Amino acid sequence: MVTDKGGSTSKPYGSELDLRKLRVLVELDRRDTVSAVAAALHLTPSAVSQQLT
Repeated sequence: MVTDKGGSTSKPYGSELDLRKLRVLVELDRRDTVSAVAAALHLTPSAVSQQLT
């Protein structure tokens, strides 16, 4: 976390990549399609797509 002069804290740029998104990216590299990733992770294709944005 970063604290500004006013005492407010925020996450540094790029820290929004969480483990769920990382898992989706790894599976996408392995499986090549959103549909295949969704099936492998027991998610809908829409849920996978949302993790990619």
